[in-house]
Amino acid sequence: MGKNRKAAHIRAVLKQNKKISLTILTFLCGLLLWGIIMAWLWHQDQSAIRERAHLNARIFADELQQDFMDGEAIVKALGLAVSNAPDHKIHHFQTVAEHMAETSDTPIDSIRLAPNGVVTDIYPADYEDSGLDLFTDSQLAGSAVYGRDQKALVLKGPMNLKGKAGQGLIMRMPIYLPDENGAKGKKFWGF
Repeated sequence: MGKNRKAAHIRAVLKQNKKISLTILTFLCGLLLWGIIMAWLWHQDQSAIRERAHLNARIFADELQQDFMDGEAIVKALGLAVSNAPDHKIHHFQTVAEHMAETSDTPIDSIRLAPNGVVTDIYPADYEDSGLDLFTDSQLAGSAVYGRDQKALVLKGPMNLKGKAGQGLIMRMPIYLPDENGAKGKKFWGF
């Protein structure tokens, strides 16, 4: 009988251990499943964040490209107006520049003409930069020389603007006229 009691006791302990083991195993499987689900949810969240960032960057890039194209259209139109004017001046500059600034979707702080690199016409008229020499100003000379020498549209910035806009970009395009012999694009007029 003593052996039967001992065997019964061992069977009871083993049965109880099986229940405990099964409970622990179930808990561990649940914990593992929870961990897998949490990792999957975290991965999905990170993918959504990356996708939103990518879309925001694409939208910003598209808007920036459109702003550059609008600005380029304005400076090219002014260049054509100067090139085609008999005296190479835009008469009623304030009216023309105001119309360009108001019809542009791009925020424009100012529009300027600078024959030989010296600012003579400014919109809006209340700016005090008339007479500014782009070739001697320490912040502007490098980009002015580069634009003139490379015959290239130049973007400079971001930099602090003197107007109400705070920081922004400066877009400047050199204007070339025919020389005395009529060769196009040989004589530098200004910006």
